Amino acid sequence: MTKLDLSKTIKERLGFSQAESLMVVEKVLSAISSILKEEGRLELRGFGTFLVKKRKERIGRIISLNKPIKVPGYKTVVFVAGKDLKRIG
Repeated sequence: MTKLDLSKTIKERLGFSQAESLMVVEKVLSAISSILKEEGRLELRGFGTFLVKKRKERIGRIISLNKPIKVPGYKTVVFVAGKDLKRIG
């Protein structure tokens, strides 16, 4: 599902215009990104939790050259599904 598909679903269920529903999706995603940048965690009860995790620096390998390379540490976002969301599957 894309942002456009999600905005169409919001449009159908809530009666918003296409522009309004797309703006709602954009604002929600922007808010999620901002919260993760500032706080590193966002919990939506019943849905799940978004966490910013730090990955350690490590040694990788270029397989074709059989040469080790240094992979720097980085941050990534992980999602842990909540109880209600786990019941769907």
